[in-house]
Amino acid sequence: MSQTQKSHIFYQPFTFALLLCIFAFLSHVALGILDHYLAHTFSILALGLLLFTLKKHSNTLFLITLTFIFIIALGYTPSGLLYGPASIGIIASVYETNFSETLGFFRAMPLSIYFFTFFYLLLFIVLLFINRHITPSKNNKSAYYLIYFILLAFALYQPISNVMKNTDKEKEFSLADFCKASDFYPVSFLANALKVNNTYLTQRDLLNDALTKTPEWQILSVEPKYQNYVLVIGESMRRDYTSLYGYPQKTTPFLEHVNGLIFDLYVAAGPNTQPSLQRTLYRSINNNEETVYTDNIISLAKLAHYKTYWLSNQGKVGEWDTMASRIGIQADEYFFTKKGGYDSDNIADTALLAPLKQLLAKDKDQTKLIVLHLIGSHPTFCAHLNGEEPKFHLISREMSCYLDTLKQTDSLLSEVNQILKDQGQSYSVIYFSDHGLAHLGEGKNLSMLNNKEYKQSYAVPFIRFSSDDTKRTLVKNPQSAFNFIHGFAQWLGIKESHLSQEDFFNPKPQPIKVFNWRALVDYQSLKEDPAKQEP
Repeated sequence: MSQTQKSHIFYQPFTFALLLCIFAFLSHVALGILDHYLAHTFSILALGLLLFTLKKHSNTLFLITLTFIFIIALGYTPSGLLYGPASIGIIASVYETNFSETLGFFRAMPLSIYFFTFFYLLLFIVLLFINRHITPSKNNKSAYYLIYFILLAFALYQPISNVMKNTDKEKEFSLADFCKASDFYPVSFLANALKVNNTYLTQRDLLNDALTKTPEWQILSVEPKYQNYVLVIGESMRRDYTSLYGYPQKTTPFLEHVNGLIFDLYVAAGPNTQPSLQRTLYRSINNNEETVYTDNIISLAKLAHYKTYWLSNQGKVGEWDTMASRIGIQADEYFFTKKGGYDSDNIADTALLAPLKQLLAKDKDQTKLIVLHLIGSHPTFCAHLNGEEPKFHLISREMSCYLDTLKQTDSLLSEVNQILKDQGQSYSVIYFSDHGLAHLGEGKNLSMLNNKEYKQSYAVPFIRFSSDDTKRTLVKNPQSAFNFIHGFAQWLGIKESHLSQEDFFNPKPQPIKVFNWRALVDYQSLKEDPAKQEP
């Protein structure tokens, strides 16, 4: 083989087609099929053949298609590799995450995602370079038509099959459903992403619309036991990393010893803030499949004539555009340490203590509900230590910082308890975390992020302590956050016609389900991701 022939072997059709198939494979992985790529073999081959055929027929169409797929896949790569195909949880995170939290997400990503992104970008550049040396051919049009037919068959077989299966059903089969059912994954990915995006926007519109509507609550009676009720909503605290639940390092010394009621297994409704709090702080119907957007903890307390306050360190991203802030702005008074967006700062949760003291000092004749929404242990963990080195040690710096953030929350709860004691009025406090996290990376790169696959993403601490508690009570039967709204009413001494009168704090054995961004699944069916310990 001559030197000239060798220099052009990279531009041979077979080599180019092989690179296009590799590009198709990486594009599918970036779009969320890392664990299921064998099931999409036909789709991967179809995309590779489509790109090769377009190049042979029209360089312009080839470049447009290649670039479009690359941009979509590259933009979705972090979510695709971590969380899979688009879901309501991912879409909600995109809309409801501020700039500071976005930076935290990218800092917490494992290096493998950056390597994948670099290789994918490099391959795209190589394809563009090679493309300049290959001229489209006008020959063998019959072969092009054959390839088009094969690609069309790959793309349309599955949706046509689904249409046939739905012919006897009353449900209308829309174009979006048709595309989503396609076995050609780029098409089905986009159709699914558009569908869940529309679902989220519809849900957001319903939430905003609910702010102007009358709640559906029907209160039967109100008999408060305490003068001050404080609900503390934590962030990203896994129960198995707390010494309250037996972790060997003393991450929660206050909760470990304070008298009160402790759930041995309290299960969050979802693996990240938005879907979890929606299903925790709002009333759900139809076996927890639907949310009643007018009915939440604040609207219930206000209707029962409690003075309501919302103190948040989670930020207010825009105008009522997070699940929690939509509830918060309904309170009689609310306070956000951050306005969100690009000017968000890492503000310590202790910034909520001064407003708490002020609220407790006024209107002492009124029964109060005060909600504190913490930043807690939100990734990345070291950002919450104000530049200080972690006092705990666990495998990696990020994990060491995580333990420190747990201690910070525990110390804050201790201070809240002391502030309430100093007021001289009766009080009760409930603390729970909105969700847990799952491990990501190894060794010095070990950290944690949201993940729907593991039990520990949902297993969180729940404790209630009050001014008249004289002992510690452990509740061994599991309890679901889907039932929290019922327990919240019971805690406040409110009886309401839509809510169960069963004792939330002494539950019967029950199957526990969680919302994994797509559907309700059995908690026990999830995988294990046990806490790490120093050897």
